[in-house]
Amino acid sequence: MWLEKSNKQLDDVKSEKEAVRPASWKSVRMRGLRGLVPIDLIHEYRVWGLHKLEQARKEYEREVGDIAREFGELHCISLALFRAFGNLLDELREFRQSEKLRIRIREETAKAFGIDHPSTLTSMANLASTFGNQGRWLEAEVLEAQIMETRKRVLGQEHPNTLTSIANLASTYRNQAKLKESEELEVQVMETEKRVLGLEHPSTLTSMANLALTFTSQGRWNDAEELFLQVMET
Repeated sequence: MWLEKSNKQLDDVKSEKEAVRPASWKSVRMRGLRGLVPIDLIHEYRVWGLHKLEQARKEYEREVGDIAREFGELHCISLALFRAFGNLLDELREFRQSEKLRIRIREETAKAFGIDHPSTLTSMANLASTFGNQGRWLEAEVLEAQIMETRKRVLGQEHPNTLTSIANLASTYRNQAKLKESEELEVQVMETEKRVLGLEHPSTLTSMANLALTFTSQGRWNDAEELFLQVMET
């Protein structure tokens, strides 16, 4: 079965920046998967309803097995597909299977690459997402706090991946009604992005909108309105 551990080593691949988005899943196989990082196709199936998601599940299950056996489970293409398959399982509310898959991938990446490696941190973030999709916010919070602290230490406070992890934790706080903690983190992200990226950068505008949502949850309507207007007018 494709979920069994592979003994293959990590292959050399092109940078994600050089990856080509396939027009369809079949084109990935036709091009031999050289340098490609497959994109999550769930959004293309969702518009057609649940029966299309079930079709996507069968397709992913078949193809991921072939790729994991050929390239090894820890190849970047395999990891991208595991992430996509986990997202699909979450979409289908098959949380038990998604959680089982993501826990195993987290353990395998940590063992192979170490706890500070980007692939390990991504696998932890994927697992946190599955917890959050089930409303298991405290478990998601624990993982996201660990990811944030690791990225601060390894990448620095102003790195985009660090800021993303801070924003993720802030969102999890908001979902638990920990609004003070959420506000503190969102202000931190917003101010950093204003300074580093500029007021008109899409990431800065997103962080402003996130803070406005927290203000709304706090009943601070005027503060929320002011930020929303800034985002809209920019």
